[in-house]
Amino acid sequence: MTFEEFKNLAAGIQSIVIALGFLTGGVWAIFRFRVFKETEKAKAELDKLKREIAERGVIDVKLNPSVIQNDANKYIKLDMVLENTGNRNEVLDWNLAQVKLARCDWKEDGKRHFCHWQDLLCEFSFGLAGDLVIRPNQVFRFGYISKPISNGVYYIEMNVPTSQETASEHIFSAKAGIREMILWASNTYIVSNGDAQQLNPADSKNSPLI
Repeated sequence: MTFEEFKNLAAGIQSIVIALGFLTGGVWAIFRFRVFKETEKAKAELDKLKREIAERGVIDVKLNPSVIQNDANKYIKLDMVLENTGNRNEVLDWNLAQVKLARCDWKEDGKRHFCHWQDLLCEFSFGLAGDLVIRPNQVFRFGYISKPISNGVYYIEMNVPTSQETASEHIFSAKAGIREMILWASNTYIVSNGDAQQLNPADSKNSPLI
C-alpha cells in the first residue's frame, strides 16, 4: 500500500468516526431531552396533585339527635350541622342526599339488623334541590323530623355526594379513565325509652348560616 492509498484510507476512516460521533451525540442529546421533558412533566403533575390535596373542601358532618314527644306520639328530631373546614369551596349534589333512620333489632344469634327504614323529613318548608355550595368556614344547619316511633334503639345515617364537577377536580383515575365520586357521610345512634322532651314548635325554626 502506497502512502497516498494509506492517506485516503485514514481520511475515510476518520470521516466515518466523525459521522458516528455526530450520530451518537445526536442520539444522546435526543435521549437526554426526552428524559428531561418526561421528568419535568412528572414533576409538574406531582406538584399539581400536591396542590389539589392541599387545597380542597372538607365537610365536617355533625348529627345531634333527640327524642321529642307530642301527645302520645314520639319522634326523633335531628339537628344536622355541615361545616366546610377546608380551604376551597365544596359543591354537594343535594338531589342525591340521604338522611334516614332504622330501628335496630337483634336476632337470637346476637347479630344486629336494621328494619323499618324511613327517610327523615326536612323541617325547611321550601326544601333544597340541586347543588349546595359551601364556602370555607361556612356552616349550614338543618332540622329533620321522623315519623312516629316506638321505644328502641335507632340508627341514623346521612350521606351526600359531591357534584360531578367537584369530584372531577378531586380525583381522576387516568388508568381507568373514570371519575370517582366523593361521599361525605356520618352516622349515630339514639335510644328511645321512657319520657321524651316535649315538642316545642320553635325548635323547628332552623336556617342556614350564610
